[in-house]
Amino acid sequence: ELARLTGGRAGLQQAPFGLADVLRGVAERAAAGLQAQEMTLECPAADPSAAPRLRGDAQRVGQALSHLVEDVLRHAERGSTIRIVAAADGQGLALTVATAADLDAAGAPAPAALEDVDAATLGLGVALALQLATLHGGSLRGRRPPGMRRVRYTLTLPLEAAATAGPGPLAGAPAVQAGGGPALSVLLADDSVDFAHGFAAMLELLGHRVAVVHDGLAALAAIGAAPPDIAFLDIDMAPLGGVEAVRRVRAQGAR
Repeated sequence: ELARLTGGRAGLQQAPFGLADVLRGVAERAAAGLQAQEMTLECPAADPSAAPRLRGDAQRVGQALSHLVEDVLRHAERGSTIRIVAAADGQGLALTVATAADLDAAGAPAPAALEDVDAATLGLGVALALQLATLHGGSLRGRRPPGMRRVRYTLTLPLEAAATAGPGPLAGAPAVQAGGGPALSVLLADDSVDFAHGFAAMLELLGHRVAVVHDGLAALAAIGAAPPDIAFLDIDMAPLGGVEAVRRVRAQGAR
């Protein structure tokens, strides 16, 4: 799917949309991972009638933001707050995704120097977010202090008034189909971080809502908080493997 996006063979549906619904979907997809790490997500509280409107594929924009939130979550300290900040000018909307601590540090009288990071090298999810931003006529910038793994992302998208393409798929390409079936809520538990997020990215591009955790105890918490339509659990995870996690779920009456 990344090859399709990179090669321009995957089109995106183009229509006006507001930010509020997109952010609600991002929060829902991130809920399980946030709960497992005792984290919170803060999104801008905007009046839908006054908020700037975007033009493009709302579902794919939500997927791009979800990938950025997941990447920040992976490298943040337990108990952190992740914040999405929106700032609009006459041409575009900039959405910054970072920990609240990093954003507060950036506003200090003497902020630490930041270096640009090539988003294409930061894993499959971030690479997909970069390609989706580009297909929307926007951009994705990653910055971090030297030596730090955690990145501060800024996703910039054109506002509806600034979009010049006509109705229909962007770039004149056919829209990617999700396979014709209904969108499902999916829980993916695997202690291989790269595999889990790569698999999640593939499922999200097919239109499904995916929550990712990395051990059986976190999977139990996620299932208890919001039972998914389907769950994929790795057998061998510490401290609790997938087989035992399934036994405990079934013992509680879930199937």
